[in-house]
Amino acid sequence: GWQVWPGSPVSKAGKGTLYYGYPPGKTYAFGYMHAGVAITKAVKVPTGVKSSLSFSLYFDTTKSGLYDRLKVWLWLDGQRQYIGTNKNSTPSNGSIWYRGGANNTPKKWYDVVVDTTQYAGKKVQLEFYFNAAKVPAAGSGQGVFVDEVKFVRACPK
Repeated sequence: GWQVWPGSPVSKAGKGTLYYGYPPGKTYAFGYMHAGVAITKAVKVPTGVKSSLSFSLYFDTTKSGLYDRLKVWLWLDGQRQYIGTNKNSTPSNGSIWYRGGANNTPKKWYDVVVDTTQYAGKKVQLEFYFNAAKVPAAGSGQGVFVDEVKFVRACPK
């Protein structure tokens, strides 16, 4: 499942990552179907300034978009939000970021920025949900890495 891996061999910042997999075996192939969730701590969005959440994602998983999927949801004041035009449809189900299907490129960093200015005064969190919907074969890859999760706000005028 999800865990912090301080000595991660795949790190954008070089200090470790949030990792979905098994560090000693450097794999997410456990021999059975599995899924897991990691949710960040809540951060209150400041009022009167532009703000954003950003994070980087790296996949070393199977190339098929039919199986290994990652969804990232935004939470506001303790509740998951369903955002965007696809909020009631699969496969994204209103997530702010989705990996699977056509946007499936393994061993590549994806940099994601979410404007949080409109949520001023609310507490925001990110939920990372990974699902290996089929039993990953041995040698399928190391898993999913999340790095450089940041909350950024502009300086007040």
